[in-house]
Amino acid sequence: MKKRDYTLEEKKDVLAIVLASTHYLNKKMPEHWKFMKEEEILDFTSNNLWVPFEGQDAETVYSNIKRLAKDFQNYNDYFAAQKGDIKIVVSSEQ
Repeated sequence: MKKRDYTLEEKKDVLAIVLASTHYLNKKMPEHWKFMKEEEILDFTSNNLWVPFEGQDAETVYSNIKRLAKDFQNYNDYFAAQKGDIKIVVSSEQ
């Protein structure tokens, strides 16, 4: 896989998914998930389900991860638009 720098928007998308995945999986989604095939993402998801989500299909869990990531981004964008002091920083560190 060829390594490259992400644009700011891409990095926000990537890190939001990585952060959201920690709410559903035992291992965080790798930062290169954007370059993985859908089948690879679903395999990773299926193989790393957190105990409360075992038995759920990978597509449902991955869909929930994407929805939570979008919520993180919307929350962050809302406060940024308000020009308030609150800014949510998405970090890939766990």
